[in-house]
Amino acid sequence: MAKITPKMKIADVLKVCPDAPGIMARYGFPCVGCPMTQIETLEEGAK
Repeated sequence: MAKITPKMKIADVLKVCPDAPGIMARYGFPCVGCPMTQIETLEEGAK
């Protein structure tokens, strides 16, 4: 598995970690399916 960093685009995290949507949803992470995942980093989305 690739190392996931705060600076990664959300879309890239979703590609390298198939379990990411479920994990992110459990922690209340917004919008894992919206178009912003292409430009927003994991760090930006978590704020």
